[in-house]
Amino acid sequence: MQVKHIKKEMETVSKVADVRAVYSVKVPAKDRIQIKSPDAVYNILRPFYMDSGFMEQKEIFSCLYLDRSNKILGTAKISEGSSCATIVDIPYIFRLAILMNASSVILCHNHPSGNLNASEPDKQITKKIIQAGGLFDIQIFDHLIISSDGFLSMQSEGLI
Repeated sequence: MQVKHIKKEMETVSKVADVRAVYSVKVPAKDRIQIKSPDAVYNILRPFYMDSGFMEQKEIFSCLYLDRSNKILGTAKISEGSSCATIVDIPYIFRLAILMNASSVILCHNHPSGNLNASEPDKQITKKIIQAGGLFDIQIFDHLIISSDGFLSMQSEGLI
């Protein structure tokens, strides 16, 4: 009887998902780039957007994750959308932040039109992400809107 019971328990366990969280550190802390200005963020992320080939075709939303010293832990593409919008998965932003043990996040997305003004939806999603970050004690430092010709820092403009 005992063997049947154990066999049934093993069958049940094999039907449960195995969850794993992995963050592979590629750069030692002493060699990480420290963010000191929105210009630095733009210079780091602009090549990513240009290399994607979509800077002027579709919106891409990404995040730069920082440690307590404002050194880069990693970057991640959060979403890719159409020429005028992209869906931002807020839980995904913070799933990655927690996995990396990030203290803060810098948000970034491009405007394919080249318009560097923050739209009302840009302001609303930023506010929602800031509120979500408060639940995890993860600060949103800035939200950059970029184009091939320049950028807007929502922090510098007093929008955050």
